[in-house]
Amino acid sequence: MKKATLIMITLMTLLAISCKKEDIKKITITPLVEEIKDNYFAIEDPLNGFGILYFKTQGSNLYVYFQDINTNISYIENSDNFKILGDSSITVVVSERKSITLNFNRNVDNEISFKNCSYIRNNGVGLNFFGYYYTEMYSVSKAPFFYIKNTSLEDRIGYNFNIRDYSFINIEEPKFEIISNGNFISYTFNVIGNNLGFASSNELIFGISVPYWKNNNKISLLVQTKDALPNVALRNLHDVAIRY
Repeated sequence: MKKATLIMITLMTLLAISCKKEDIKKITITPLVEEIKDNYFAIEDPLNGFGILYFKTQGSNLYVYFQDINTNISYIENSDNFKILGDSSITVVVSERKSITLNFNRNVDNEISFKNCSYIRNNGVGLNFFGYYYTEMYSVSKAPFFYIKNTSLEDRIGYNFNIRDYSFINIEEPKFEIISNGNFISYTFNVIGNNLGFASSNELIFGISVPYWKNNNKISLLVQTKDALPNVALRNLHDVAIRY
C-alpha cells in the first residue's frame, strides 16, 4: 500500500512539473493588428500600378486605408471588407473584383515578419485569378519626408530621375512639378497618411515615399503617371531615388 501511494505521489509530481514547463513555453499571442498598425505597405500591381495600405486609429476603432491612383477607401476593423484571419494574415477588399491578403510569419519568439501579399481577382464573368504582388512593409516612423513645406523655389528636394519625356524636379507643398519636353507641368496634390505619399486630385499622378525599394538601398519615391485623357490606362511606373 505504501509502495502504491509512493508511486502515485511520484507520478503526480512529474505531471505537475511537466505542466509547469508547458506553461513556461506558452506564448501570449498579441492581436495581429496591434503588431502591424504602425507600418505601411507599398504594393505593385502590374495591371493597376502602385498602391499603399496603412492604418489609422480613430477613438477606440482601427481603420485600414488603401489608396492607388484611382482608389481611396477605408474600412473599420473586422468589417466585411477588412477581415483579420487568425494571428497571421488580414484580408482587405480593394475593389468589387479584387481583394488582397497580407500574410505574416512568426519565429520561435512569436516575433512577426512580413511574408507576402496574395490577391484574388475576378475577371467579371465568374473566373477568379490568384497570385502575388511584389510588396514591402515599412515602419511609418521611417517614411522619408518627400517635400518641403512653405519653401521657396530655390529650396527644394530633388530626384535622381530622367526617363523618356519626364524629369521629376521637386515636390513642394502643394504642387508636384514635372518638366516635359522643356515645359513645366504642375499638379496640386493631397498628402497620404502621415507624409507617406501623395495623390493629385485629378487622378493623373500618384506617389509613395519609401526607405528603399526592391533592395536598391536608396530612399525612393514610387511614382505613377497617367495620360491626361479619359479612359487611358496607366502610362508609367517610376522608381525615383531621392536626392537631398
